Amino acid sequence: MDTQLVFVHLGSPIPLHLILNMRRTSKLFPKNEIIFLTDRPSKLLKKNIHQKKIELDEEDIKVRDKYAFPKDFRNNFWFSSLARFSLIDKYMANSQKPVLHIESDVVLSPDFPLEFIGNLNQSFAYPVVSHRRAIASTLFIKDSKSASFLWDYAQKMVESNSLSSDMEILFSLHSQFPQMVFELPIAPQFLRREAEVTSNSESFEGFFDGHDFGVYVAGTNPWNSRGWSRLHARIPESLLSFDSKNIFFERHRSFISLRDNRDIKSYKLYSLHITNKNPLFFSFLTSRLAIKIWTETMQAADKTFHPLVWLIMLFRFLSKKIKALLT
Repeated sequence: MDTQLVFVHLGSPIPLHLILNMRRTSKLFPKNEIIFLTDRPSKLLKKNIHQKKIELDEEDIKVRDKYAFPKDFRNNFWFSSLARFSLIDKYMANSQKPVLHIESDVVLSPDFPLEFIGNLNQSFAYPVVSHRRAIASTLFIKDSKSASFLWDYAQKMVESNSLSSDMEILFSLHSQFPQMVFELPIAPQFLRREAEVTSNSESFEGFFDGHDFGVYVAGTNPWNSRGWSRLHARIPESLLSFDSKNIFFERHRSFISLRDNRDIKSYKLYSLHITNKNPLFFSFLTSRLAIKIWTETMQAADKTFHPLVWLIMLFRFLSKKIKALLT
């Protein structure tokens, strides 16, 4: 049974990088259905991307109202991140196929091991990125029962602590029910700060980026710094320690791989979490070149400037000022 590839976005119009990413993914994996779950369907998507409009229900609204994160931050970003679990649960209630949820700013390698992940026995699979957080960058959910369990668990977490983020919920699930979660390995042992207690590295020929490598290579989100993106950034509380010598563009894979400076062996990286959301990384036509350039030629740079982001932010700022003056 082929795994469905699921993207989720709600609360705001679909961003350009997500449109490009879904198109790229559909071309890389033509045998797998691409499912887009949203509360705002878009006319910009092609027919091979199956849109499913899903509205929030009363249960979701109760969770939204209780959630204590700032609701004015990026169209209620924190709740939207959490509510993805609800939309997936609603969708899978009428589907018999396993799904791989892919975050909007995560790109998969052409050799991503979809078949292996789809045949896992555990209910879930995802990366653990710190001693407090796991991440839904690539989140496998085996069936409708598993999806329902995840959303129920998330609601209970929010009920007991209204500042439980989706990453903390996933980490708690992994800690409390380890038999249900297959931990996707994030890096070989020589790049980890400490030895893994358990390792699934032998199950794969490669690793899955939680967020470290994509942020390091492509840079931080320019929307947080008025158009500036900081390269080679380190993630607080990261389990990894590496530098540019451990990362290279492997031509025959058309993607990034990892290496040990003391050894000629290379290790596949199956995904990149590119939080700066530069469209060049997500287009099928430009992603290979963008990843190659940023990996090979940006090593000496500290930051990059994104003029389009700056102009959009300026336009929004001026629009708010003008609106305030007119009211």
